[in-house]
Amino acid sequence: MGLGAVRGVALACCIILPVLGCRQPETVASASKPSSNGPDPLFPVHHDYPAWSAQGVIAYEDYGIFCVDSLSGAYLPPDTSLAGLWTVNPSTGDKHRLLAAGTMPAWSRHGSKLAVVIGVSIFTMNADGSELRRLTSAGMNLFPSWNMDGTWIAFQSTVSTFPNVWIMRPDGSDKQIVGDEAGEYPCWSPVEPVILHTRFLVGFYGAELYTMDERRHFLNATRISNDRADDRAPDYSPDGRQIAFSSQWREGILKPQIWVMNCDGTGVRQLTQNGGLHPSWSPDGSKIVYARHDWTINTPENGVLWVIDMTTGTESQLTFKWPQRCTTSVRDVSWTDVRKKFR
Repeated sequence: MGLGAVRGVALACCIILPVLGCRQPETVASASKPSSNGPDPLFPVHHDYPAWSAQGVIAYEDYGIFCVDSLSGAYLPPDTSLAGLWTVNPSTGDKHRLLAAGTMPAWSRHGSKLAVVIGVSIFTMNADGSELRRLTSAGMNLFPSWNMDGTWIAFQSTVSTFPNVWIMRPDGSDKQIVGDEAGEYPCWSPVEPVILHTRFLVGFYGAELYTMDERRHFLNATRISNDRADDRAPDYSPDGRQIAFSSQWREGILKPQIWVMNCDGTGVRQLTQNGGLHPSWSPDGSKIVYARHDWTINTPENGVLWVIDMTTGTESQLTFKWPQRCTTSVRDVSWTDVRKKFR
């Protein structure tokens, strides 16, 4: 997807194990949203939308190099020569550029195929970037997610005017809208015919997580978060028992953080403290990769990918920003006086 569209949307699941039946959700502690809408992002994410494959590699989008005007503080057109869809091996650090453009990657169950967004359309390709195939054309189509046997892809689309969850075959055929209300950020369970997604509540700035079941024709969705926060970008653990997601406004916290809960909405706990977006589980469920994002600061550690160990809580930086090479008429966004300009 184009960088501008990605920014607009953004500010807009494989080991099969038996799954314990999920109970009806219990209400988690509610949080009051601050009266302010919060600050606009000052510093961009450099690496985003990580997706961990069953083969152990992580696909993600790299936005390239950002510069900022020294007078206005506005972002200038980025250097995109290093931008695109990349993979990184978290064990070795080896990186490989798959495409010059691409975002929101989603791996098939065995990691042999990728669904990816380019512009506002969904494509599929092999794990090495070959055999790129366009699946959608009408509307804005985002956030693809494969079902457990690779026979369907769920995605968010505006074909019906407002964003809703759709499904289609991996060749782009048999497109159909699912669910009885608008939904976004679909994520298919790795063990059940269930789609986890976000729904925005009427009269409230924020969103909650819901599931809808193919066995019930995707009707009568079940709400699994009830925190009066802004919950987005959910991802199932490989065994389907836990859900990681980004949440903002929860308990008065302005910047987004990564949270985890059981598949029925119980056992909610916060994982990150320094900002987090778009979590993705490792194949064995022992780690989560995410984009660290605190828009109020710009340090080498911010705006890139981090990995958190689910047992120890230890976090480690996975990716690093490119060496900056802004022209003499502009300043690199790492300059702290840019932040002062906006105060």
